[in-house]
Amino acid sequence: MPMQTEYKLLGLSPHPFVTYTLKPHYRSELVCTDSFGFRQNYGSDGVPLDLRTIRSRYQQCRLLLGGSVAFGIGASSDRKTMAALLTTPQRPFLNLGVSAAACQQELAYYLALRHLLPEVTDVVLFTGFNEAVHAGLREAEVHPEFGGTVLGEMRLPPPPPGPLTRLVRKGRGVVSSVVSGAPAAAEEWARTEVEDNLLPPELVELRLRATLDRTVQTMKIWRIFQDALDMRVHYVLQPSIGWTTKRLTELERSRWEEDQVQLGKAVRWLATEVVHQRLRDELETGAKEAGIRFYDANDWLADGYDNTTIFIDVAHFDDAGQQIVADELERRLDWR
Repeated sequence: MPMQTEYKLLGLSPHPFVTYTLKPHYRSELVCTDSFGFRQNYGSDGVPLDLRTIRSRYQQCRLLLGGSVAFGIGASSDRKTMAALLTTPQRPFLNLGVSAAACQQELAYYLALRHLLPEVTDVVLFTGFNEAVHAGLREAEVHPEFGGTVLGEMRLPPPPPGPLTRLVRKGRGVVSSVVSGAPAAAEEWARTEVEDNLLPPELVELRLRATLDRTVQTMKIWRIFQDALDMRVHYVLQPSIGWTTKRLTELERSRWEEDQVQLGKAVRWLATEVVHQRLRDELETGAKEAGIRFYDANDWLADGYDNTTIFIDVAHFDDAGQQIVADELERRLDWR
């Protein structure tokens, strides 16, 4: 039929930002991923958990969702992440964090996996920083028709080839680039691109406004699941250097100074109290309106941790930080 030919011409337009994960079955001493591309989860006995069969082992679980901080970048192994530290013999705390994820991805992961999971008693959205990242970073791409943004590196198909063959991060944030036949020029190009990575103020405001509205609407969707499934949803605004009043140790201060050089204008804008207060005020109001619990974890680090190194950079935690924040989560959240 003629109409079938017409429909075949439509083709498909991939929008992977709603479903991307990390590379499945990755193995190293630092980090492992499971068959879905999430960080490998373990029972309290150290046995790896398979999300495809987890219902046969547990009747209940808790979930941790968010970006790279929830995923556990900065931890020395899978077992040192916040979720792993909060896993109990009766109830695992499953880590579903994915680097660069924002509110629409967090919800998508839950929707994709909920049919496999035992009863979920609590969902912890340890998040917020990426909402600002996506609003201010030039690299972020806006997809308003799907209600979200995504970092350019997550795009499919990939950007067309050009003189810059790759831009990679080495170590803890050191940016380098490789251009065929012109490595010195590539390094200079990379430094310029990184320094100028913040969008103009008027565009930042437009994106931030849209991002905050989208996040509040996503909170309302979480409320539907909270009520229907008798679970508790906790929105935790994650800590960041510049957002918490914790006095930085000498090591944290040197790492932050390094970040400001290597990560450009965007990170200096992100780590300001102005951005923190804007997110806190609007997200706390939105959470109250949506009927889910809100916490600002920046407050938790303001008292008693001045002499403890927690941050490895602007947002991620070392092993001590993972343990401290895990303890604070366990103590402060109104668990079901």
